[in-house]
Amino acid sequence: MFREKYSKRWKSEREKRKKFCHRYNIIPEKVLKSPIFEFGSGEGIRQVECKHKKFFLESDYLGIDLLEHIRPELNIIQEDILQFKTNRKFTTILSIGTLEHIPLDKWSFVVDKLKNLCVKKGNIVIFVPYKESVNQYMNGVEDHLVFGITKEFMLHFFPEAKVKIIYEEMLRQHGESLIWAIGRWFKRLMMLDLKIFKIIPRRVGLLVIWENT
Repeated sequence: MFREKYSKRWKSEREKRKKFCHRYNIIPEKVLKSPIFEFGSGEGIRQVECKHKKFFLESDYLGIDLLEHIRPELNIIQEDILQFKTNRKFTTILSIGTLEHIPLDKWSFVVDKLKNLCVKKGNIVIFVPYKESVNQYMNGVEDHLVFGITKEFMLHFFPEAKVKIIYEEMLRQHGESLIWAIGRWFKRLMMLDLKIFKIIPRRVGLLVIWENT
């Protein structure tokens, strides 16, 4: 009974994490250059199931997170970014859905550390929620500590960065192939999923790309 209950719970959690693969799919491939450092790599599920998985599996990749990862094929260490030390430099720095979990008074320290890890002409790629409210947090978003993030807010930390609003619940999501989109909507229709009616785009996040000039 316990094993069955745990298995169902784990499957649910895994599906929940998989749905955030689109946050990796929207990263422009041209900025994914080895070596890659990722702050907030999680358990490693999204990296190996997104369309850019070759960059995480085949390149010089190092991820860091407080969580213990479950994908041994990925080079992820369990450590706090505040204590992390290395002499290495990286061409690409990623932080996908992580900074909103950091207390605001620690942002400057973390951002400066990421910038110091980035080589000249390298890129830092960030994804954060866009104008997320406390009400959205109460409706199921876990462990977020910073709310109401805007373009101007991110440009304060990453001057001259390219900032793009990312939408979800469109007929075809960012980074999604046409065949995959058709399959997703067909599945919803067959399951009588009410989300089939959510065609109007809604703002979900900001994609920030900063070049270390």
